[in-house]
Amino acid sequence: MAYPSSDFKTVSLTSNIDESQHMSESGKTQARRHGGQRFELTIEHPPQTKAEFMPNWAFLRSQQGRDQSFTITLPDKSTPLGAVTGSPKTQAAIARGTSQLAINDLAYSTTDVFYAGDMINFNHSKAYKIVSRVDSGAQDLLTTYAGDPLTTYAADELQTAESGQAVVTIFPPLIEDVAAGVAIQYGANFTMTVKQKNDVQEYNVAPPNIYAHQVDLVEYIS
Repeated sequence: MAYPSSDFKTVSLTSNIDESQHMSESGKTQARRHGGQRFELTIEHPPQTKAEFMPNWAFLRSQQGRDQSFTITLPDKSTPLGAVTGSPKTQAAIARGTSQLAINDLAYSTTDVFYAGDMINFNHSKAYKIVSRVDSGAQDLLTTYAGDPLTTYAADELQTAESGQAVVTIFPPLIEDVAAGVAIQYGANFTMTVKQKNDVQEYNVAPPNIYAHQVDLVEYIS
């Protein structure tokens, strides 16, 4: 299910990493990570009429607090800075824990095809942030000859439409293996899977029935 509203006043996005640090008497610092990374969101809606507000409120109540997950579209991530077009896919199988991904089926020789700060996901619920901007590679050319290579023919130059490629660095590293040919969810196709952060939600209403509301969400990783 998808959150019914995209009418947001502000969106606060937080990256949460559970890590502890200990400093010894010599001044050396040791860090230990206790779990994975996840994103947290605070969505503040602008003042809404009752007709605008109630569908959001009913949807959140139907999720039974923190019990159910749903997807949400973030306005700034649905209009990314990168210049991706078409249907980009993973070039080969990528192992869990990998941060650099080879992506195929991009437009050739495109500057900033992926841009730092934009977000992507794959065929699992985790969202990933692109760390640095990259350009896609140029078209490859292959020269061959028509007919029997042992016979003298005029050379015909054949251009092969090799897929434009880019190597993208993401954060955090992949939490699951991703197979070759998996579609990249990016731009208008990107959604984040979330749950409500709290079991209790509240709203404020002022005459003449103008509602103020914010919702706290945490990324759900299945």
